[in-house]
Amino acid sequence: SWGALRLSGRLVEHDVWLALVHAGGLAVDDRNSARSAGWMRCDLGAGRAWPTRFGTARLDLALHNVFDRRYAGSVIVNEANRRH
Repeated sequence: SWGALRLSGRLVEHDVWLALVHAGGLAVDDRNSARSAGWMRCDLGAGRAWPTRFGTARLDLALHNVFDRRYAGSVIVNEANRRH
């Protein structure tokens, strides 16, 4: 299971946001008898848009994993050393 919560708003002329991203543990063997740890990540960002004659130009800056937490982005199912 996974999910994301994003809170956004405006500060002066900039869009700002805070996102919390969560993933539950994954089954790491064919029998589903062991699971990896779940994780949560916090992201921050800001951006601004400008009108141009060609449309809208936008610049966004984001900082992912603000608290520099380690998490597994993938799992090798049935990994022999059981390092999940």
